[in-house]
Amino acid sequence: MANVFYVSSWGGSATRWLAGVLDEMPDVRCHHGTRAIKTLPAIGFPSGYDQSPDAFAATMHARARETGVSEGSVHGFHGAAMLEPIRDQGGRFAGILRRPVDRIRSLYLLYRDNPRVHEGGIEAAYTERLKVLAETHGFEPTRDRLVLLWVVMGTFGYDLELFQTGEPLFRMEDITKDRESLARLLRHLLPAHAQHVDEAAERAVGTGRRNARSVLDTFRYNDTDRLIFKSVAADFQHRYGLGDRYAAIGYGQQE
Repeated sequence: MANVFYVSSWGGSATRWLAGVLDEMPDVRCHHGTRAIKTLPAIGFPSGYDQSPDAFAATMHARARETGVSEGSVHGFHGAAMLEPIRDQGGRFAGILRRPVDRIRSLYLLYRDNPRVHEGGIEAAYTERLKVLAETHGFEPTRDRLVLLWVVMGTFGYDLELFQTGEPLFRMEDITKDRESLARLLRHLLPAHAQHVDEAAERAVGTGRRNARSVLDTFRYNDTDRLIFKSVAADFQHRYGLGDRYAAIGYGQQE
């Protein structure tokens, strides 16, 4: 029996690899990093077109019903945006977490020189928050530091949304290295495909690579960057207990 599924994660967490694992399973179709899926029969979307989360989930459900193939997607919409739309279609939802310091390093290096980010892609609220931090602590509010602040707040904000869903969450560090961890995720998403899960997990574990592992070593927090990180981390801990939530799943003291 075909079903629909969605895996939410804000990038930098082996999402492309996971989508490939799912897509290679028999009678499963998995998209990656998109917010628009062509309907049946196929129609063209204008460049940059995004579906709403509800339309995205409904399109996957329609395709699964039409083809008899389970359909899902990984990454694209973040946090809890796809939770209710997937539930409404009778589908399965899961989230992927990664040790925050590692994710932030990875995404910062990805976005630091991204032209879309530098062309008005960061809301004014982040600029204002960086300005306040800079005035309080006496540093220059550079563009690179604005990108870092945006990545730190995005990482904590989307992870918090995932924690608050009460849905199953999986650590990237586990699913890429431990066969049973990956198998648990696959069984959760695809209950009708249980007979293929063990083979898929056995084949996949060990082939996933952490994004830009060698590149991560080129980025080290200086005192100002560490101050930005710790300021946001303290705020999320004070307001939402996010640090305690991380600790509860094995992510200890953050840098």
